[in-house]
Amino acid sequence: PAAAPAQAGSENVQAAGRELTLEASVRRGLAQNAQRRVVTAEAEAAAAVAKQALANRLPSVRTQAGYTRLSGNIPSVTVSLPGFDPVTLQSVPLDQYRAEISAEQTLFSGLRVENEARAARHDATAAERRALQQDADLAFAIRRAFWELQRASTARDALSGALARVDAHLAD
Repeated sequence: PAAAPAQAGSENVQAAGRELTLEASVRRGLAQNAQRRVVTAEAEAAAAVAKQALANRLPSVRTQAGYTRLSGNIPSVTVSLPGFDPVTLQSVPLDQYRAEISAEQTLFSGLRVENEARAARHDATAAERRALQQDADLAFAIRRAFWELQRASTARDALSGALARVDAHLAD
């Protein structure tokens, strides 16, 4: 036979030419399950949203800077008024710099920010617990399938032994 006989109560089963242990089966099943990866990604996304909601409590700081270079062909302006000496206006500076820094902090939001952060934390906790429940359900299904395989292998071995005894009895 392709599979070796499994001992009753043993936690090893041979399938497809490889020996499997119960815990190795669970580890392998958890590692290869696509739905588990989806649920884990959803939990990570919910945790990121919770962090983002906490960031709304912090002040926002904005900076802006600029530089402009004007061409050098701007003529100076001279104003002549009757009865006064001509006045030359100051020339325009060719290099212009500007900088701006602003900070903004919400002082009162009617607890909106705190409630959004709390709701996001609850969503993240729920998503994490869904992922843990998904792992537990999957591990249970794998363990159940493992023991069903164990039972089927034992039954097959028992039937093979019974057939061998019948064949031996008929040969006598």
